[in-house]
Order: sequence, then structure tokens, then C-alpha cells
Amino acid sequence: MYFPDISRLPDKVLIKANNEETSFDGAESIILNDIEVSINDGKITLTADKSEVSWVKLVWCVRMPSGCRIYADAWERGYCEFDWRGIDCERPMPWYFVVNKDDKTACYGVKTLPDSFCGFKCLKGEISLKCDTLNGKSGVILGGKTICCGEIVTKEYEGISAHKAMHDFAGVMAVNPVFPEKPVYGYNNWYYAYGKSSDEEITENAKQLARLTKGLSNRPYMVIDDCWQVKHWYKGGYNGGPWRESNADFPDMKALADKISAMDVIPGIWMRPLQNADERLKGYYTNAEEFILDPTYPEVLDFIAGDIKTLVGWGYKLIKHDFSTNDILNIWGRTMGDSPAKQAYDFHDRSLTNAQIIKNLYKTIYDAADGKALIIGCNCVGHLGTGYFQIHRSGDDTSGRSWLGTLRLGVNTLAFRAHQQNKFFFIDADCAGLTDKIDFEQNKEWLRILAYSGTPLFVSVAPTTLNEEQEKYLAEMFAVASQERELIEPVDWFSDKLPSEYIIDGKKTVFDWYK
Repeated sequence: MYFPDISRLPDKVLIKANNEETSFDGAESIILNDIEVSINDGKITLTADKSEVSWVKLVWCVRMPSGCRIYADAWERGYCEFDWRGIDCERPMPWYFVVNKDDKTACYGVKTLPDSFCGFKCLKGEISLKCDTLNGKSGVILGGKTICCGEIVTKEYEGISAHKAMHDFAGVMAVNPVFPEKPVYGYNNWYYAYGKSSDEEITENAKQLARLTKGLSNRPYMVIDDCWQVKHWYKGGYNGGPWRESNADFPDMKALADKISAMDVIPGIWMRPLQNADERLKGYYTNAEEFILDPTYPEVLDFIAGDIKTLVGWGYKLIKHDFSTNDILNIWGRTMGDSPAKQAYDFHDRSLTNAQIIKNLYKTIYDAADGKALIIGCNCVGHLGTGYFQIHRSGDDTSGRSWLGTLRLGVNTLAFRAHQQNKFFFIDADCAGLTDKIDFEQNKEWLRILAYSGTPLFVSVAPTTLNEEQEKYLAEMFAVASQERELIEPVDWFSDKLPSEYIIDGKKTVFDWYK
């Protein structure tokens, strides 16, 4: 083979259990006391009883081709770390990685929805896969259960672009994905309001959105972000629940959803499922003295399901849930490195891995929506979310205050994660924040690439911000975004983390990010 083969049995298997590491020669079955690791056609299963199992690592002694370039995914959102680079022995490669040389591309990964956090590492003469089975920051105690740590898949491509290869391979990895029926676009009020808004302002936003999209058969969404709940970010820096009541600036959330719907705009809403001011619920305090619900209690999941049903019952047809990776693992993806759970708290149910805990939360939210609302996962682990949300906020926050913030986090995310679009879910590279703090000529480029990208377009704009010419341009971009489009393809991404050259509708298009 031109590229290394990891579809065969590994050369070594390492297990960390009860705080001790043990190494074995590779085999289909490895037994260590009450622990058994089985490897069959790429599927890695783990069975254990009372032992605390922290991870299982597979190692292949193989060599990468000289001069190759490597792409690596991220644990959750992107934080401007996506790029192509040479072999980097310190680089974590969560979930999957891609190797390119000349016109050949090899993709290596695990299928979505594994029961562990799966991270690859690549050295000149070695590839390893570490399956992190922690519960909080301690080893999982399976109690005789068997879990699937991951299922390895690989595929080689020749004669097509690396981006097209990655788009195809995303489909190879994806298990039971769900998608919106139509392109998704509209307003989200966060990047101009930053938590300070009202029923009246949202109503004006919806009126403007309805006017700018008049005549379009595919209707837009008006997503109300953090601002509506009793204790919201603008008042004291807290942005948790309760989620079944609203503050004085939003006297009736059901009536507001009805008003938005009456304008032929689809109402959407934001929430943070694991933070709730009701301390009668079961959870724990973080180091920052925030009270976080423990999703390993069945009654907590039932309560969260009730929150989602309330929002759906009010008439919101898109629910954006946020912060759950940080709330569960006590860390942001940008600082996880090799160990996504290194700062986590321990949970009530020690028999579930962190990956299983996260999947259970996603499934609870998706099932509670019952097909009546689209789900956007923000600060969520995409590889654990296929089938549980139709849209993934795939990068960290863009900005309504700094063009560099949008450039770094929006453009990098769109270029390097667009290949997951319509394979895992829809990719939301985040909003265009149209404010007086950013030159509209710069934001025009961001609007244009999102509109033509084949991915969702969300815009944050105060109702009185735009002049007539700017409104006309935004209406044109909404018309483009409302239609099915071919997926955008970056051209200069091998040499630039913020690519400016793309294939759109079969033609090379250049964007000027530095106007």
C-alpha cells in the first residue's frame, strides 16, 4: 500500500487499569485479570467487572510516506487549530485524520457514536489509537458490561481532491445521521445583543427578517439566544436555567413564538441544559461555584427532557443547546490536548464512560423534541452527536465586535469542517455579526461565502443597523442561502489556515479577508 495499513491487528495493545499500565503483543483478544479487550474486523470491545479502566491503546509500527501532509479533527468545536501540516508527534488527532501526498489521500478514523473518546497520534514510524474510557477523571467501572470503544475504518483515494475524499469518508464514518429537510438560514440575536434584548426587539428582528425574505418558499429561522431566561448572561454573568420561565423583558415566550410564526418566520431558541438554578436537582459545584446537573442520574435526564418539551410546547421549532461539553468535562476543547477529561468531575454512575454520558444527554434532548424541532448542538462533540442533532455549531464563537474573531474562528471552521456537511449533520460555522464595530465590506465577504457554501447562514443584526443598500445585499444572500447548493471546496488550504480561494459552483472564487 502507498499509505500505512491500520486495518490489520495492532502490533501492541496497552491497557491502563487501576492506575497501572500494562503492555501486550497485539492479538484478537487480550485478557488482564477481569478485563478483556477484543479486536475483530476493526471493532474494539472492552469488557470488565470491578477494575477501573482508564484507556485502551492500540499501536501499529508503520511508516508514513515522506513529505506527506496531515489533517486532524478536533475533540468538539474548532478553535482555529485546523490545518494541514507534516508529521507532528505532539499533535492530538481526535476521531480521525487524513494524509495527503500528490494526488493520493488516505483517511483513518473511527465510526461515529463510539463508547470512548478516540484519539490518534502519528509518529514517523508509528500510529496509535487511544480509546479513553474514563468516567469523569477516573477509570470506568463497567460491572461486567461490554462496550464498543470504537470501530476503525480506513479508505484510500486517488485522482480526486483531498476535500472530496474527506467528504466521502465522513459518510463512511457516520452512523445514523439526521439532517434538516431544507437549507437552514436566518437570524440569531447574540452577536449584536450579547444577552441584552427584549420581546419588542426580537419582534422587530422577526419583522425585518420576514421583509428581507419575502417571497422565498423556504422560510428563515429567528433564533433567540441567551437573553430570555430568568438569570441570563447580561445580568451577573450567569446563563443557566430555569428553562420553563422567562425574565421581565420576555413576559410570555409562547406568545412571542406565536408572533414570530404569524410573520411566516420560524421561531428558535437557545438553552443550556446542564446548568439550572434549582439546586433540588442532583448535581455538583464546579471550581467556579457553578451548579451543574449530573446527567448520570435518570431523574436529571427526565427533568431535561421536560425542559425541552416545554420549549417545543411553546412553539419553538429549533432548539440550540449549549455548553454541555464544558459542563460535563470542565474544560474547553482548545485546551484538552491528549486528555479530554483531565479536569472532569466524577459522576454518580461510575459504570458509564464520558462518551456514553454525553451520548445519553444528546439522545434525551433529541427524543424529547420528538421531531417537532430541529436541534443545534453547540459546544458539543460532533463525533458523538450524529443522529442526535441535525446541525452542529462546528467552531468557537465568531464576533460582532472583532473582524479578526470572525476571520480566525469562522473562516477556519468553514474551510476545514465543511466536508462533514450533509454527512454527519449540517455544519454551522457561526454567525455574521453585522454591527457598527465591524466594517460591512468585511462582513460582506463572510456573508457571501456562507450563503454560497452549501452550509447554514445565520446573521446577527440589530433591527435599525443596516441602510437600504446593506439590506438589499443581505436579502440577496438570504435568497442564495435558502436554496440547495453544491458544497464549497477550499483550494489554498494546504498553505493557509484561513483559505481565501474556493471552488463554488464549479468555478474558482477568491475572497478578500483583509479589506
